Formats: sequence, C-alpha cells, structure tokens
Amino acid sequence: MQDAVLFCVMVSLSGVVLMPAFTSNAVQKAYIEKENEEKAEEILHKFMTCKVDEFEHLNAENILDRAGINASYGLLKPLVDGMLEKEEMHRTYADLCTECMACQLRFSGRQLNVLTENFTEMTEAKLGEFMDEQLGSRYSYNFTIVWNPIAGFDFGGELSTGDVIPSDADVYTAIAYATMPSSLFTKDVSVLLENMRNYIENSVSKNDYVSDFRDGQISEEEFKQHLTEFLVNLIDDIIWRGFDNGSSILDVSIDYIFQGVKNAIEDAFDDALNMTAITIMEAAGENFSEMVARLMKDSFCQIFPVINASLPMKKLISEVKESIKEQAKNFVNETIKKRVTAMVENVASNINKFTNIRAEIINWLLQQINFCRAKVMLSIWEV
Repeated sequence: MQDAVLFCVMVSLSGVVLMPAFTSNAVQKAYIEKENEEKAEEILHKFMTCKVDEFEHLNAENILDRAGINASYGLLKPLVDGMLEKEEMHRTYADLCTECMACQLRFSGRQLNVLTENFTEMTEAKLGEFMDEQLGSRYSYNFTIVWNPIAGFDFGGELSTGDVIPSDADVYTAIAYATMPSSLFTKDVSVLLENMRNYIENSVSKNDYVSDFRDGQISEEEFKQHLTEFLVNLIDDIIWRGFDNGSSILDVSIDYIFQGVKNAIEDAFDDALNMTAITIMEAAGENFSEMVARLMKDSFCQIFPVINASLPMKKLISEVKESIKEQAKNFVNETIKKRVTAMVENVASNINKFTNIRAEIINWLLQQINFCRAKVMLSIWEV
C-alpha cells in the first residue's frame, strides 16, 4: 500500500516538474509556426507591391543563338540591343510576372512562343534574386505564379523559382492573386464577356427553371437536366466554341499572343533596308521573320506532331489553335462536366437558399474560367 502511495506521489511530482517544459515547448512551437506563416505572407505582400528598379530582356535571343549569331559580340551587340532589347522600369514584381506570362503561350508544359523565352528566363532569375534577398539563408522556398484561364487545363503561362517542396518538412504557404495586364483585355475580350452576360441573362429570363422548380411545375430531375444543359452549353461557348460563331477564350488568348509576335517583328524591322536588319539577315542567312516562323513551327510540331510544318505560318497558327481547342473540348467533357454535376446537385439541394441564381452561376463560372487573374503561391521552410 505504501509503495502504491509512493508511486502516485512520484508521478505527481514528475508532472509538476515536467509540465513547464512541455508547455514551454508547445508555446515555442506555436510561436515559430506563427512567425513562419507571417513571414510567408510578408514576402508575398512585398512581391505584390515592391518595384523592380531595372530589368531588361532580349526578345528572340534564343532564336539568334540557334541561328549561330552571337548577339553580344562586337558590332552586333549595339545593333541587336537597339532592335530587340526591351527595358522595364519601375514596375512591381507582380506586374512584371503577369506581363511575361501573358505572352508565353504555354501549353502542355511547354512555352510555344519562342520569341519571349529570354523574357521568361530573365524574369525567373530576377524573382530568384528577390526571394534570396528577402529570405536569406534561414529558409528554402518555392515560388510559383500560374495563369490558367481555364482552371486545371494546362494552357496560359507560368513562372517558378526555388526548390522542390519537401514532404518531410514543416512548410508554410501563402497564396494571393495578381491581376493580368490591361493590354490583355482587348476588344475581343470585352465582346466575349458581354456575350457571356447576355447569354446568362437571356437564358435565365426566358427559361425560369428555378421558379418552375420552386413552384412545383417541374420535377427535380427536370430542373437538373435543364440547368445541366444550360451550363454545359455556356462553358462550351466560352472555352472553345464561341458565342454565335464568335471568339472563344482560347481564340482571344492565342490571337493576342500571335498578334504580339507579329507586332514585335514589325517593330524591329519596320524598315527593311535599315542597317540593323541587313546585318542580322546577312549573319543569319535568312530573313528574321522567316527565321522566327521556322523556329516556331519546330516548337509547334514538338507538341502537335500531326501538324504539317510545311503549311504557311497563318494556316499553321489556325491548326495549332484548333488542336488546342480540341483538347480543351475533351477536358470539358472529362473534367468540367463533373463539376457541373456537382454544381447542379448543390443548387437543387439548396434551391430555397439562393436569392440570385444569376450571381451563383457567375461565381461558379469564375472558379472554372478566369481570364483576369493569376494565382501566386509562396512556400517556405526552415533549412
């Protein structure tokens, strides 16, 4: 009996002695976690607001390299710099990244716009310098910014720097959203958004399935069928088909990028007889625009092997666009339509909670299709 009492006393005393240590460790761990979470948020906020004092990149540098032209050698350097170098002054890191992604034409894990590969490389290098400066040697990190106009579909733009996120470390992640550049919002984008709004307004007004369902005029299954057909048609029109044979979101995005390529070439060679153009063409052995077209064709054919590389550039771009749209169509059928089913089930189950079905549809659409913003993610962990 005395042994049992003595054991209980010893256990109690051990608890009294060790409890402060346990409590202290728990408090310290909570403090460190809070500190690291705030650190990630702080760095991401700086990314969104801090400005890059100086940044420059060389359009088509990789094209010149492939053509055997050393753009940094001798007399060629000032000529090439004057023609193809682009300088970005006093812009935020977020603006720099969104501008870069808007002209990448990234599809299936590859950047198709070979004219701006150096822009991507220099931007990622600048991001790495910024993150290293902010985080020092205490942390490792992974920074990624992604622009996917169609959620889950590998089309748009992406920039990344840092290390692979480990599976055996305490990782702290901050997420934000950056607005895409205003130059992306062309007249075609405005028309597309207007068509989408009109389609929703007209369809809901003419076919008020919600009121009919609430009033018991149609069954739940009929309501689900009507709403599913409406959403599927709407998504097809937005993503790949276009409204009334107009432009889809893929048409708008791809046309924007190739118009930028065309403008860049024309700006660089607005005078076919200027000294720079003659020097480059003599060194390359072919016209610069022809060289760009040839290398872009090579890039396209690596992603789309069924495309005929001998087609004229305009026809080839049309073929690329149709190939991407066909894959987007498959993505809609295999993935987004499952999300439609979940959305329809949610609406049917909570029909009396929705006061504005139009707003619910638009909010849901913006989760599937968002042309206007890019997702920014910063993960950090202690070394």
